[in-house]
Amino acid sequence: MTDKKKVALCTVRKHRVISAASPPEGLLFFGKLLKDAGYDVRVFDILIDHAEEIFLQVMDFDPFLICFNLSTGSAMRESIDLSGRFQRKNKIVVWRGAMPTLAPEYCLDNCPADYIMRGEGEKVIVQLANVLSKNQKVNIHGVVPMGSTDHGEILKLSTEEVAHLEPGWDFINVDDYVREYKRGMRFIRFSLSRGCDGGCAFCSVSRNKPGWRPYDEKNLLKQLEYIRSRCEFNGIFYIDDNLFGWKTDPTKLAILEKINVPWVGHVRVDKINSESAKWFKKVKCLVAKIGAESGSNSILKSVGKGFKAEDILEAAKVLREQDIMIYMSFIAGLPGEGEREFNETLELVERLAEIDEKVLIHLCHFAPYPGTRGWKMALKHGFTPPENLCDWDNVDLSMPNVDWVDKEKMVPLVDKLNQKYFVERFQKMNDLRLGPKR
Repeated sequence: MTDKKKVALCTVRKHRVISAASPPEGLLFFGKLLKDAGYDVRVFDILIDHAEEIFLQVMDFDPFLICFNLSTGSAMRESIDLSGRFQRKNKIVVWRGAMPTLAPEYCLDNCPADYIMRGEGEKVIVQLANVLSKNQKVNIHGVVPMGSTDHGEILKLSTEEVAHLEPGWDFINVDDYVREYKRGMRFIRFSLSRGCDGGCAFCSVSRNKPGWRPYDEKNLLKQLEYIRSRCEFNGIFYIDDNLFGWKTDPTKLAILEKINVPWVGHVRVDKINSESAKWFKKVKCLVAKIGAESGSNSILKSVGKGFKAEDILEAAKVLREQDIMIYMSFIAGLPGEGEREFNETLELVERLAEIDEKVLIHLCHFAPYPGTRGWKMALKHGFTPPENLCDWDNVDLSMPNVDWVDKEKMVPLVDKLNQKYFVERFQKMNDLRLGPKR
């Protein structure tokens, strides 16, 4: 007989090795809350090549409730397939993550799940498990039963609620997620905050996880102590949606000085000036990842970036003065981008590349996500949305996803630029060149 105290938390990855992925932080938060409430919890981080093996492990664990993370860019088809198989074994299946939050209409139409959870489910996950374990009717804010035409509202945690969240690192082998590089660099992935208040038109984060909210500093330092007891690391990839927030002075984020570990993280252009660049160097920033998106001021304005092309160039210059490496990303095919606007991006790319060979430049392709301003903009420009949930698996940032882009022309051009300004430059950087761990 199935134990009504057992819960499985699952995510499916397209990665071939687990060290290429970030820890499933959202499920680790769920796991800690459920464990503290008395549930026996296991987290299953599933690589697509090992899906069958993990399916058998989950069935051997025999949980009554299985919660799947369903996100844009995840292995959608494999997640749907596994959900259906678990349902046929009489397991209760709940979907959470970006897709149920942003696109409930895709998830509620004849899909193999019993409920979807919209938004920040930490608010209700224990309540949901309690209700389901007692076979009671679910009437919980933010939890929607399959087939419902009422999509409900998105759950949002307050700043105080987010501050005191703590992921259950003991559910995973942290060392599996360490990424090794030459010269002995070993990076973990970690976050200091949640959400973003930038409001960029193309980004799903500001709607999925509204507002920038930092985690509690003492709690973060305690987590890092625990992680260090489980694995060796000497670098941190900060995976925050927005490391410093929209209105926060980056030099006031004192926890970076206390952690005192070389790091890589996302930094907004409008947070970079001579003073902040010196501070980034002081707190051991190795690589600043910058979402530049476009070299066209008209496009930057339309997508709400809040800065201009000349600001991008100046930010790169002051960072290189401090010998901080730069990873600059751009998006091809944004709504309203024609040949003139894309040529402006190409011109900026060339000017950035001339600054220093340690300026890495990468272009991806625009992908419209439901609920964003970019989605509405794309529809106005003739975008044809995916017909069903499985079709979202075909939405790929490495390929054009919109109708107005000349794919035969754009794909080889973007690939050529990425090879020249990202792949070849990255391979020359022995201090951060990838050395496969396993």
